[in-house]
Amino acid sequence: MITNNPRKIAGLNGYGIEVVDRVPLLIETTDYNSAYLATKAQKLGHMLLRSYLVTIAIDWNYQNTEGKFADNSYIASLKNPFQQRYEYLEKLRSLIKEYDFLLREETRAVATAVFAQAPLIVNFGLEKATLITSEWYQQSNNPYLEAIAKVLTEIAQWENILKLEFIIASGVDPMTTLQGKLKRHSFEINELSTVMEHLETQKIYSLKV
Repeated sequence: MITNNPRKIAGLNGYGIEVVDRVPLLIETTDYNSAYLATKAQKLGHMLLRSYLVTIAIDWNYQNTEGKFADNSYIASLKNPFQQRYEYLEKLRSLIKEYDFLLREETRAVATAVFAQAPLIVNFGLEKATLITSEWYQQSNNPYLEAIAKVLTEIAQWENILKLEFIIASGVDPMTTLQGKLKRHSFEINELSTVMEHLETQKIYSLKV
């Protein structure tokens, strides 16, 4: 069943219909619906992201395939940007499933500005608002840190990735708590483990890929 509403699952069960699996309904966060989505989660119990862990921005090279003509000549072809974006979203959903993270695509103007018009920005987090403390990212043994590091490492290895950036969150929506000019820290992939040990909020981490 594709839904974020647990009451619908309970309702079907009441009619003797067994729901064997739930697929989350992905909803973009926009300038107009962010408060509405938060209210649905808080007041109605919808299974939506409530504890923010990290916001990740991905940019890629669209020209990535070659086609061969009958005369053996080659021509580069452009994959539809929306098709590529959808494919990356599906890969992200599959990638985070084992960590029980929720994914919410981010399209608010503030996020687009922060990440310099990156074509794909996503939030990772948890359904429950009480599962982490505001200092969770400072706990060296926190399993969410290890999971995020694995996700970032995997994304960096995807074909055609040009830029990978992220902002760590203290549990609340980081786009609502931005303070002035954000600091930026660029690093290599082999420095990721060190970076994850000294994370700060209000800082953009830019991975060189």
